Amino acid sequence: MSVAADWLTAVGTCGAVIVSVGLAIKELVDKRKRDERRQAELITAWFVPYPGEKPEHREVFVGLYVSNASSQLIYDFVAVCLLGRRTAVDGPGDLNLGMGALIGNVPPGGYTGYVNTSGGALGRRHSLEFAFQDSAGRYWFRGTNGKLRRISQHPLDVFNISRGERWQSAVHEHNYFIEQTTDPT
Repeated sequence: MSVAADWLTAVGTCGAVIVSVGLAIKELVDKRKRDERRQAELITAWFVPYPGEKPEHREVFVGLYVSNASSQLIYDFVAVCLLGRRTAVDGPGDLNLGMGALIGNVPPGGYTGYVNTSGGALGRRHSLEFAFQDSAGRYWFRGTNGKLRRISQHPLDVFNISRGERWQSAVHEHNYFIEQTTDPT
């Protein structure tokens, strides 16, 4: 009987070691995922009053404040204003560009740019989706519901926008209002 007891003890010990190693691996994977999301979780955007002069090619626009609460730059920030559409992902590039904001790079603190909203449309609520690249080169998308998810495509590709378009953060020498800010109010 002692052989059977020794055998059961050995199996129990091996099982405990396997479970412990599995839990440790799961914790490492979860920590890595949290670390990957850390900067992306600190990026958001919202509409604000637009204080700059109206660029001639925009009809109805508002300010768009991009908040970067991280300590590192984010890259290729693209936002699209939605009105009557569920999503702009894989939508027509010309519509996404017309109702979008190609902000570009956003330093810690934030940036204020502009986005075309095409008016109020009888009081309908505007929604905003955006995508960007974090400082580690990963791409992220935040939907109208606020949920953040990692994506595999460049932000321009997500919204079918051609790569030849101008970024707002790169054209402030053309008198378009882009201001680095720490507070949108």
